[in-house]
Amino acid sequence: MSVAAQIVVAAQTAAANSVPIQRTVSDGPFTVVAGGLGSGETVTMQVQDASGNWQNVPSAIAPQLGSTVPALVMAYPGIFRFAKTATAAAVGVVLYSI
Repeated sequence: MSVAAQIVVAAQTAAANSVPIQRTVSDGPFTVVAGGLGSGETVTMQVQDASGNWQNVPSAIAPQLGSTVPALVMAYPGIFRFAKTATAAAVGVVLYSI
């Protein structure tokens, strides 16, 4: 088994949106990790709708990442991006696939 890691937001203090990432059913589930988030700092997973607009993924499907929830597992296909708030320390977002 091999694990592929993809940095979707480079470590930084500024607010940032990742580039879009397309995932298909055949890609299987993936894990997103944003370690080092402080209180009130978040990373939100967004999905592109049929009109090309970005919508936050409902928290029941993908919780907002924060200091108490630093990772999520996503098993659905779609075109996703990650929106990171400004952070006190340099924080990046990494996507892991198996």
